[in-house]
Amino acid sequence: MGYKHLSVTDFLFNRGNIISIFGSSGTGKTALGLHVIREMRNGVFISTTGQGYKGRIKGRWDSMFVDASGEYELFVAVMEAVEMDPRVIVVDAINRFYRINRKISQFLMTLNILKLARRRVLMTWEMSTNNRVSGHKIMTFYSDDIFRTTGRYIIGNGRRCKFAIREDGVLGCT
Repeated sequence: MGYKHLSVTDFLFNRGNIISIFGSSGTGKTALGLHVIREMRNGVFISTTGQGYKGRIKGRWDSMFVDASGEYELFVAVMEAVEMDPRVIVVDAINRFYRINRKISQFLMTLNILKLARRRVLMTWEMSTNNRVSGHKIMTFYSDDIFRTTGRYIIGNGRRCKFAIREDGVLGCT
């Protein structure tokens, strides 16, 4: 494979600026998002999944972290992030509130803002218990590239990156 020893960020953003990662719970989606924001510096990390990620943030970070506990808070956080003009925006997990209440209008407005921002965006998508992404067609429409994470591999569009999650970050692509 031609991707040996690329950074995870270079691997993910190789074919576009709006990237989606989906996978089962515990497969490294949040760790990958944190790794990308740390590697790119000057980013915004928006979490809809609570504050569990804060235990992974050690040392100095040149990024901003925002917690959104509802659809409206997520929309406002995305608007403010775009106005800040960061190098990357990471939203973990973009479809959390859509999965819960199936209200599509606020969800689509948020995705449209990210699409129009014309900067690098990494979105993680939660999967349901039936092993499907809630909003799969929406994810496909708004993403330049889509990857699935298995906990050991990032897989998508005929490409594969083996990674390992360590206390100090993510090692990959090998």
